[in-house]
This record gives sequence, structure tokens and C-alpha cells, in this order.
Amino acid sequence: MKSFRLIFYKKIIMKKSILFLLLMPLFIQAQTLKETELDKIVKEAFSQQKVAGASVLIAQNGKIILNKGYGFAHLGFGIPATPQTKYFIVGANTTVLGAAIMQLVEKGALSLDDEITKYLPGFNVQNNKITIRHLLTSTSGLPDYHHLGDPLTGQAYQPKAMDEVIDLFENKPFTMKPGMKYDWSISNFALLVSILQNVTNQRYEDYLRTNIIAPLGMQETEYLTQKKLIPQFAQGYHFSDSSFYPATESLLKYDLSTRVVSTTGDMYKLLEGLKQGKAISRQSFMLMTSREEAAKNNSGNFGYMISIPKLENYNAMGFGGTLDGYSIFLNYYPEKEITIIIFTNTGGFGARFIGRQIARKMLGLPPLPVSEQAKKIISDLPITKQEQLNMAGTYIVKRTVTNSSSPLTYNMGKRTIRVFTEIDQLMLQQFGELPEPLLKQADGTFEVKNGRQRKIISFKNENNNIVISIVQPSYIDSGAKIGNADVKTFHGAAFENLK
Repeated sequence: MKSFRLIFYKKIIMKKSILFLLLMPLFIQAQTLKETELDKIVKEAFSQQKVAGASVLIAQNGKIILNKGYGFAHLGFGIPATPQTKYFIVGANTTVLGAAIMQLVEKGALSLDDEITKYLPGFNVQNNKITIRHLLTSTSGLPDYHHLGDPLTGQAYQPKAMDEVIDLFENKPFTMKPGMKYDWSISNFALLVSILQNVTNQRYEDYLRTNIIAPLGMQETEYLTQKKLIPQFAQGYHFSDSSFYPATESLLKYDLSTRVVSTTGDMYKLLEGLKQGKAISRQSFMLMTSREEAAKNNSGNFGYMISIPKLENYNAMGFGGTLDGYSIFLNYYPEKEITIIIFTNTGGFGARFIGRQIARKMLGLPPLPVSEQAKKIISDLPITKQEQLNMAGTYIVKRTVTNSSSPLTYNMGKRTIRVFTEIDQLMLQQFGELPEPLLKQADGTFEVKNGRQRKIISFKNENNNIVISIVQPSYIDSGAKIGNADVKTFHGAAFENLK
């Protein structure tokens, strides 16, 4: 009898031991959710990116675990980033607009399958049928106005009214027939804002304040205007040639949907409010984030104005992006009830890298490798007078995409460029930007030392004319010389390119 009891107890102990071993990874994983451990992960990821400052919020099961600032909101004055630091919320603005449109759908003010000409009768649809649904899912085929080249990039410092923004793309060729597939285009947002204003007879900022911002208690969210001082608004930066410099492009050159400034805390309120049915019904939010609905709409991993990607086997929903000195990452992982929000005041994809490293750690996935790029030494070899004369001139370059995942509009981009000599230094100037020195390399190509992305520039003679080629990571800009490098020729070609 004693031996039977001993065997019985041994079996119980063995089962408990096996159960403990099985649960141990979950126990270890739970420890990573402590604030101190998360803080360590953020600091490590932050140090691996060229980011001036960041605000980070991490929550799980409806409880905020970490809400902290890293680095600087303003480098010049040494002002640290905090949870209250405000950022230009590139990417998050889409979901704000999506929620506003879904409110109008719930009220019966419009329908997802209404054609846009019902609300924008003067818009040139070029014999296409575009619906509200196409705009919300970025399947309209409208070219993305901020990838067209000179029309926007050449006027990067010039604020625009809404009709000026729409004029950038209204008469440009469609990239595809509406409804064929997802193709990112912020032109969709411009039209959605115009429709909202026409339907409600309200300015977009007023509608947001009354129907989204106030109901969700987003007290740290502001609407960006030209003559408004926004407290604790982080300065945006670019990073190049081992240093940061201020992003001076106008944030008001885009459509009204983009002009929202907020904090990580308020974006958490937005997401929680949408999930809980506070601004729109739960059914509407489920529709916005439904994979089945996205499949029906041919929109891939994009719902109604919100991304619905996967991180390996985990579902996610959220938004992110980078523009003019800011980048953000917001993802919610429903299986683990994890929310990660990263705002940075530096252009590039620093926020995405930091956010993914945190997500992978919290989900028990291996970290992303950190690619260490060797710093290239850029030469500045002498150039003969004849070489300078041969290369000098005004060029119209067209874009050829080398990355298949790039938006289709990339292939429509055109830029006006001139090459000229200034105090014996060969210079390259893109319309709307300051000239930069062209530095000759040992292989005969040229580089620009202070570019945000590495550009390999070459010249060749084709049919008795000089052709310039500018190779960047995901595309190539190339085109022939069309005239001299004088200001009149340069500006005349650029203004013609704006049409």
C-alpha cells in the first residue's frame, strides 16, 4: 500500500513539474511586461536608430505599463521628450478620418457604395466609377499627389488650400481601374475630407473637435494651422551625414486630413475609444478592421483607413508612417491585448523599428537583426572644365521603380533638375530645393554628401545628348538634358512640369 501511495505521489509531482515547465515560458514572458524591462528594451532599440526624440506608450489588458519620453523634443534648446510632447501624427490621421466617415455612414448621411460624384459633382473621374468604399480602402486608382515629383516636392515649403491639393492629381492618369487592388494614395484622403465638409457643411477641424476629439477626451490633440502656437510641439528633424538638422518643409502643403498634432496618450484614447464603441459603434469598428471585408475589397492588409497586418502568426491593427521629420508606429495585438505606440520627431522608420522590437519581445519572438552599414567615405576628386561644361544643363528626370512594393504613382514622378557650376564647384539642384555639391568618385560616378538617402549619380552620352541617372534604394530617376542651366530655362521647365 505504501509503495502504491509513493508511486501515486511521484506521478502527481511529475505532472506538476511538467506543467510548471510548460508554463515557464509564459511566466518568463510575463516578466518582460514590467516597466523596467520594457524601458530597457526601448532604450536599446532607441540607441540603434538615428532618432532625435521619442515618446513611447505601452499597454496590456487595458492598463498602461510604460508611458515615457526618450531623447529630445528640441535639440537646439535641449528640451527632453515627455509623454506630453506633441507630434505630427503621420499615419494616425487616416484612422481619425476613417472614424469620421463611418460616423456619417451610421447616420445615413452617406453610403459606402455611393459614387463620389454624388458629393463632388465637379470632380473629373475620367469615366471611372469611384465609390466611398474605394477611397476608404485606397483601391480607387487615384495617383498619390505626394509622389508626383515637382507638383508637390518642388513646392515643399509652400502651404496649400484644399482645391490646390486636389488640382495636383485630378487630371492625372489613374494608376489602375478602381477596385482592382490596394495601392497607397493619400489623394483618397483629400477627397474624403472634401466629401465630409460638403455633407456636414462644417470645416474638417470643427467636425473633428466636436465629434471625435471632445467625445474621446483627447485634450492634448490639436489641429495644425498657419497662425497657431501649439504648446509642447516637437521640432521635426532629418538625419544626414552623421548629424541632425531641422525639417523645414511646410506641414501645411498636404490636405486637411493630415494636419493633426497629438500625443501618444491621446492616440491610446482614440484606439480604446474606437474599440469600445465610443465614437463609432463596435460593429463599424469591426467592419473597419475585418480581414474578410478587406479580402472582399481587394485591399490586402488595409481595412477602412486602418492597417491590419500580421506579425508572424499574430494579428495586428494600427497605423504608421513617416513624413517631413516625423515618424510613428501604433499597433494593437488583439490576441495578447498589447498596444504599442511610438512617436518620433525624426524622418525615416525609427518608430517602426523600435515598435517592432518591443512587439517581438512582448510576443516572445526573436528580435530583428540590426544592420550595421559601414560608413562610406565620399571622395571629392577634381573635375575638368570640359566635364563641367558637358554636364551643365537643365534635365527632366522620370522615375523607374526598382521595388515592386512601391506605390504605382512612383512611376509617374517627374522632377526638374539642373547641374551648374558655382565658384568652381559642380552643383546639383532639384526644383524647390537648395543646390548641393556634386562630388566625383573614383569610378566616375558622383554623390551628394548631405543627402538623406544615398544617391549615386552618373552621366552618359546618348544620341549626342547627356543623360543623367540618379540611383536611390528603391527607384532610379533618369532623363536627358533639355536646355541650359540658366535660371530662366530651369524655372521655365519646372513650371511646365507642374501642369
